[in-house]
Amino acid sequence: MNEGLLNILDEQSAMGFTGKVNVLKSANAQSFAVILMLEGKIINCMASARSGEKALLDVIFKDVSNTEAFKVVVEPEVVSEAEGTFSWSVSQLKKESRRLYENYLNNKQLKPPGQLKLVINGQFIVRGDEILADEFDVLSTISDYSRVQDIYNNCDLMEYEVTRALVGLRRKGAIKVLAK
Repeated sequence: MNEGLLNILDEQSAMGFTGKVNVLKSANAQSFAVILMLEGKIINCMASARSGEKALLDVIFKDVSNTEAFKVVVEPEVVSEAEGTFSWSVSQLKKESRRLYENYLNNKQLKPPGQLKLVINGQFIVRGDEILADEFDVLSTISDYSRVQDIYNNCDLMEYEVTRALVGLRRKGAIKVLAK
């Protein structure tokens, strides 16, 4: 398991770092995520449409699974507690990421192609079948975005949670593939 980003966060934590850890895509140096640290603790992460713990875990999973190649730029900067949405030590991050990483890997194989378009099956809504909270979040996102990649980019859930919810909704007949 490649732990490049985790190692950098660990080094910065050991030094009691305060500032930003900028995660850039290696291919084009475009910003992928910003991780905020305050006195060695990770207090926030902003990545695409997400922020907080889920955004951080998604970045870590993409790094360790090598689905994205990253370059990391550490930038000392004044960061206030008010900018934080959580407070994790790197050891807490490692523990949480190890716990959830297997789910990420298992569901990664089930992720549908990004160009597919999905629609909500009206008959499913009329039937009033029960759905899980994650499935509701994904249905809400589908009502605004039909393309699979847009659903992943705009849903507040982690990637593996979106995949699991899409699989569940498909099994229940709640969604249909509109176009390939």
